[in-house]
Amino acid sequence: MCQPEIAVYRGGRRGRGSVNLCKKAILLNACIIYIQSVAKLQMAVIQGVNSASMYAMFARWAPPQERSRLLSICTIGQHVGTIVAMPLVGYLCEAPGLGWKMAFYVFGVAGVAWFVLWAALVHNSPAEHPRISRSELLYITQNQAGSRSSRAIPWKHILTSLPVWAVTTAKFAGTWGFTCLLTKLPAYLADVLNLSIQKNGMINALVYTAEIAVMLLSGYVSDWLRKKRYLSTTSIRKIFESIALLGPAVCLSLVPAAGCQNVMVVTLLVLSMGLYGCIGGGDVPDFVDIAPEFAGTIFGFANGLAGTTGFLSPLMAGIFLDSDHGGLLQWSKVFYVTCAIYAMGALVFLLFGSGEIQPWALDPKPPLKEKPILEVVTLSASKLEELKPDHSKQ
Repeated sequence: MCQPEIAVYRGGRRGRGSVNLCKKAILLNACIIYIQSVAKLQMAVIQGVNSASMYAMFARWAPPQERSRLLSICTIGQHVGTIVAMPLVGYLCEAPGLGWKMAFYVFGVAGVAWFVLWAALVHNSPAEHPRISRSELLYITQNQAGSRSSRAIPWKHILTSLPVWAVTTAKFAGTWGFTCLLTKLPAYLADVLNLSIQKNGMINALVYTAEIAVMLLSGYVSDWLRKKRYLSTTSIRKIFESIALLGPAVCLSLVPAAGCQNVMVVTLLVLSMGLYGCIGGGDVPDFVDIAPEFAGTIFGFANGLAGTTGFLSPLMAGIFLDSDHGGLLQWSKVFYVTCAIYAMGALVFLLFGSGEIQPWALDPKPPLKEKPILEVVTLSASKLEELKPDHSKQ
């Protein structure tokens, strides 16, 4: 925009002033971009530990028979946040007197409020919680292996463990498909099915609502099966993970055959993400199953590898769609590659996956007893002594 001004006044003071103004504007813009990039990087680094710490917490707090449902509820929160945030940001940006800045203020304040509640209510273990009831403390600790002594992370065992790589591969495959639909589904609905923005948004919401509902249900069902001992933990994890990966693979493979039949395509897409919700009984709790003490570390490792799908999956889709963004043939390639990755993840987990704690994850030292439990036992023993008859007086 400053070029005409430079051409007219190139030799005068005004020309030099315009050039200096352009330089300052470019420098300011570069500084803003740099600050934004640094801020995004900081957010990514800080938020990246959330999921890993969640698994470390549930390894101490969640009894095995409730592990799937609790982890599913926690995982669902991320998806609910996405569904709520997207339309809310649009409303805040378009609302009179608010503007785009309000979106940052609202979510910034929400983050601070959440942190205050987290710091006040959450503790590392049941034994450290000052307000936990004795009955709840007993229930949790009696269904856990107890607190373990601090020891080094057995990276050699983790990196050479087939069950760890199996659940990591399954996590990668599921995240690939999820990311592909998350980033490309709106474009498919608009370019191929020619759906309006309103219908596009409704279908996207329906797709992820189906996933949330099934994830919650699968967590409860898998816990029920485990509690009743109808199946082993390994069988439960493999069944649910197979449905979660092979189900979407079958559905997405049929999408190109459906062509432009809107109802059929939308049904397959909703069914695909609904079946993927079965991870609530599959890989979601499996990290805690195979190594409770190191669940956060292993999940962080697996989630880090799965996070690469955030750019690999859209990159793959972009390569295929670059020449013909609205062609069914090019979109079919995107779906077929995603199906193959889904199937690969399911096959690896079926062959090498496990739901049992691994030998290297067991602490060779006996578990340390929780202090509050000792107090409860002491009180109970004292009470029993008081109730005993004094035979010396007889």
